[in-house]
Amino acid sequence: MNNTAPFHGEPRPHAAEWFLALPDSVAGCEILAVLPPTACRVDHPSGRPWLIGHWDVRDLRVASAGRVRIAVLGACAAEVAALERTAARIHDVTDLAAAFARIPGSFHLLASVDGTTHVQGTLSGERRVFCATIAGVTVAADRADVLATLTGARLDEGLLAARLLLLGDTLPSITTSHSLWQGVAAIASDSYLRVAPSGHGSVGTRWTPPDADLGLDEGALVLRQALDAAVTARRSSGRVLGSDLSGGLDSTSLCYLAAAGGRPLTTFTSDTGDPRDDDPMWADLAAEGIPHVQRLVVSASELPLHYTGITGPAEPLDEPHPDIVDQAAERAVAALLRERGVELRLKGEGGDELLGDSESYLPGLVRRRPLLALSHLRAFRAFGRWSWRTTVRALRPPDPRELLQRSARCLRAGLVDTRDLPRDDRAPVAASLPAWVTPRTVELVRSRMLRAADEFRVLSRDAAQDELLRGAVETGQKIRRAAQFAASIGLPVSNPFLDDAVLEACLAVRPEERAHPWRYKPLLTAAMRGVVPPRSLARVSKPDGTSLVLRGIRENREELVALCEDSRLARLGLIDAGALRTACSTSLWTSEDVPVALSDTFACERWLRDLEELRSPQERIPAHPPRLARGPHQAQDGDVDHAHAAT
Repeated sequence: MNNTAPFHGEPRPHAAEWFLALPDSVAGCEILAVLPPTACRVDHPSGRPWLIGHWDVRDLRVASAGRVRIAVLGACAAEVAALERTAARIHDVTDLAAAFARIPGSFHLLASVDGTTHVQGTLSGERRVFCATIAGVTVAADRADVLATLTGARLDEGLLAARLLLLGDTLPSITTSHSLWQGVAAIASDSYLRVAPSGHGSVGTRWTPPDADLGLDEGALVLRQALDAAVTARRSSGRVLGSDLSGGLDSTSLCYLAAAGGRPLTTFTSDTGDPRDDDPMWADLAAEGIPHVQRLVVSASELPLHYTGITGPAEPLDEPHPDIVDQAAERAVAALLRERGVELRLKGEGGDELLGDSESYLPGLVRRRPLLALSHLRAFRAFGRWSWRTTVRALRPPDPRELLQRSARCLRAGLVDTRDLPRDDRAPVAASLPAWVTPRTVELVRSRMLRAADEFRVLSRDAAQDELLRGAVETGQKIRRAAQFAASIGLPVSNPFLDDAVLEACLAVRPEERAHPWRYKPLLTAAMRGVVPPRSLARVSKPDGTSLVLRGIRENREELVALCEDSRLARLGLIDAGALRTACSTSLWTSEDVPVALSDTFACERWLRDLEELRSPQERIPAHPPRLARGPHQAQDGDVDHAHAAT
């Protein structure tokens, strides 16, 4: 390893990856005393402990210059020598944001400058930052559960209950702004955390959205460069790359960038066997243009079904992960890719949120270019079969705060079957809970929705940018959980579309050119012209896997019913186990959203059980360290000035 800072301990490369960032103080040494002796470690320039945790050594780069020490943890294109030059230019912590704004990759940036600690994650929240007060000082981490274990924090049952809420497209998420643990604060993804030598933490904004003033051609060039640099950053760790190849535009683009220059590439394609699923055909077409490709094509019949093995324990993640219902299949695919030498799996998640269709730009376009707006509006009406009421709603969308408040007042147990509603009445059905939740859950979630309305924060003054950013943050939260699970089963995953530079490239393009009613993903198509063959750029379809989910529920009913016995959610008074058991025992559901609600519910149930089934104490941080305690003046979300400690 090429570190210029002291590095201690033998890391475990995958399971339970985490880090703590300790302040440059005596208290940091006290905290170190209760941490696992096998943890990885990097020190402050003073010699005091700074970064403690478990990580893959290939993901960490450290550089020093005098009283400045910089660490990047994750996928970063900058080599140690470049980081050392950057460190030499840093005279104050305020220099950090500008110095790292243009470095490609997806990583946590950590710095120790004259005793002050700086920590920031990524704009999507795929790499998050949390903090809590321990031994009277602010401590940062990339996992809330690590801080919760150190402080003995209690679970926030209201936020756990909110994980059972199904939100329509018109409502912002109410679960991305806070951790699930009382006393553990989540730092907003566009912000940083700084901890003074005294141990006092403060939060500030590190980034603002760019002006959306680039045309399609210029924006396409910027996006291509950003995506290419993002893939290069993954390669810089020395890992052997593999990539999903669904045949969709997002994954196909990543495959061609990863295989550029004749580099060998292993790809994975899933064949559902559903005649309505044209993914395999498009994947075959895409693979024909990759010269040194090793393909892994697996039929869905060869993989475990959804919910297989759901009753068995898993590595506890930071928070409930709905895709844990597919854990058996993910383990099988990871094993097959590892057998072929793959060490890092690229995925195209985030592409839809950044580059997909959306009419949110129409109100702004009406003000700037009314004739063009009218043309686009007519197209959206024709393709979507909009009524005049839907059209008016697109031009004058409801305020998210008011919509949250209105939805909270109407909230009840029982999913609404939108299939029986007129098309124009589907969008206003913005929030619902499954029939198996208790009245207590309804009240807890209603309170959370009202609080989210009060705390609602606009991410950009431009409505189209705000929607894109909100979608990126919500996707980043999902991907973060998936990445933790993937690391725990031995094959890390990475999602280049959610890199800061890629996100900025999309935001900088005029929204009416980034999303277009007549063309599918026009910005990505233009960016990949000359890289991806034209026939692959022509695809506009996107199948879903609903049939496989339904089959998994049918075939694994016994396992689902078993999880209803002595349900941990029922113990907390959040669900009626009998009603959940009934829902698992039939396919005659009153709503097409029931499979999604089941996934969310069993993700929470599995997570609570896994928290109880922690493995040996040596593998986890001690539950209640006797020498550490929160400060008596600690705020609800951590002892830190946290005006931006929520997205």
